[in-house]
Formats: sequence, structure tokens, C-alpha cells
Amino acid sequence: MECSGVWIDDYQKGLDEIEVSVLGISDFQTLFGDHPHHLAYWRLA
Repeated sequence: MECSGVWIDDYQKGLDEIEVSVLGISDFQTLFGDHPHHLAYWRLA
């Protein structure tokens, strides 16, 4: 996947999660449209 930048925030100690952020993707729907987490997010939004 081509992008402008990626970073990872580790919140394991406080929130028990890791957040990955990606900059410069032109179309999230094309890349992630079939992923269950993407689908679940947009159903709830």
C-alpha cells in the first residue's frame, strides 16, 4: 500500500489497544471496504 506516512500509538497499558494511522491514502473504501472492522464502523456511524 502506498502512503505518505504511517505511525503506531501503543495504548496497551491504559486502554488495551494499539492504533495504527496511515496518511496519504487516496481511497479507504477501495483498500478496506471489505474488511469487517471498516464495515462495522460505517454501520454504526
